[in-house]
Amino acid sequence: IGVRKVIRTAHQMGIRTPLQPYISTALGASEVHLLELADAYRAIASGVAAEPYILDRVTGLADEVLYEAPRGTRAIRSEALRSIQEGLRGVVRLSGGTAHSLDSRDFPIPVMGKTGTTSGFRDALFAGSTYGTQGITVAVRIGFDDNRSLGEKETGGRTALPIFREIMLQVYKDQLVGRAPSFP
Repeated sequence: IGVRKVIRTAHQMGIRTPLQPYISTALGASEVHLLELADAYRAIASGVAAEPYILDRVTGLADEVLYEAPRGTRAIRSEALRSIQEGLRGVVRLSGGTAHSLDSRDFPIPVMGKTGTTSGFRDALFAGSTYGTQGITVAVRIGFDDNRSLGEKETGGRTALPIFREIMLQVYKDQLVGRAPSFP
């Protein structure tokens, strides 16, 4: 489909960081901000692109709303979206997937996601989502500010994924967002 279409689609999904026009960019080789990455995965999982926000709402002592995040959204019209979702589900469901450890009885939450590891094991990443507009997305990046190596074999699946797992389990155990939606 071409690198330019990949970059255009990434920008439509919420990536604002300039991307390099290399074929490997389609696999995540260009660096982006973690919030942008989480926003893109949320758009893929929900089929809705929206501006991310850190604070949802601020209320006063009498529960009056002092601030509420803007809610601008845009439906993603793509025949390929289900295929992309299924590919990201495969990372979890297939026995050779880098996040296959999430496909177990002790993790009953259906998720899609992607692991990532930079050259020299400098950064380890896992970004994952539950399905639909009621789902949530969590992105975890582990790395040092001075860009030194985490150590040999410290991959996204080994280092960042366990943190993602614990956050998701706690969010759904404490019913902070309701029940985990199922994938179609």
